[in-house]
Amino acid sequence: MEWINLAAIVVIPILAVIIFISIDDNEVYSLKYLCDEIFGSRNYLATIVVENDSRARPYNSISITHEYVLLYKKSDAFEANTLNDPNKKFKFYDDIGGFDLYELRNRNSDFNIDNRPNLYYPFWVNPNKQYDNDLYEIDLQEHEGWIKFYPQESQGIKTVWRWGKEKSQQNLNTVIFGRKAIGGWQVVKKYRESTYSLNSVWTDSKFSSDNGTLLLKKYFDNKRIFGFPKPIDLLKQCFSICLKENSIVLDSFAGSGTTAQAILDLNNQDGGMMTSSTLN
Repeated sequence: MEWINLAAIVVIPILAVIIFISIDDNEVYSLKYLCDEIFGSRNYLATIVVENDSRARPYNSISITHEYVLLYKKSDAFEANTLNDPNKKFKFYDDIGGFDLYELRNRNSDFNIDNRPNLYYPFWVNPNKQYDNDLYEIDLQEHEGWIKFYPQESQGIKTVWRWGKEKSQQNLNTVIFGRKAIGGWQVVKKYRESTYSLNSVWTDSKFSSDNGTLLLKKYFDNKRIFGFPKPIDLLKQCFSICLKENSIVLDSFAGSGTTAQAILDLNNQDGGMMTSSTLN
């Protein structure tokens, strides 16, 4: 991961190289154009908005309370991590445990019968066999007395399922079930994972630049040695997206040592499994 101007860090999880670039709104648009030229626009992943100073004074009647983190990958080998939510509350429960229900239908009408014909096929639901949580038996084969249905249309467009026939067959009445819907039937999937993906707006107070300043002043007799050091939790959040086992983190601007401390903290948490070294 690399921070341009303020800090720069490159993360290498095995062979999938990731770069994060921190910048304010004075140069973010020029930087995006430059990075698209260098890394390729197809490797752009996201522009993360970080609220780093909620108490900023207004200039020209507008208070600037945020900065940006641009995220690029080197290749399609990169796959973002999902994070675990220890406080996850499920809506439904069965004899295995908690779960949520999600439609198997792809709600994005850009994926439809015209460009994904292999994902458009019928299910049959048995209206006389009901499981817990108002779920019904389904099959891919026709049975007498069962009801045939396809993915629901969206604005006249024939949408498709997210899974092909083979995967659906393997998960019938264990992971996917029928469920009554307005005007017909739908297929739903039991989702038991307590994981989530980060969004592109980070507003938690732990990302405030004051946290980095106060921590360093604590170590230097209340003197301000570095200007606007990054808070450690911001680096940890960035690393959580991409660190894999034995990743290497390269920081081209060591600065106040925030990157090194973030890596040390993460290594203490997982016994050094995720991050092998930090190079400056």
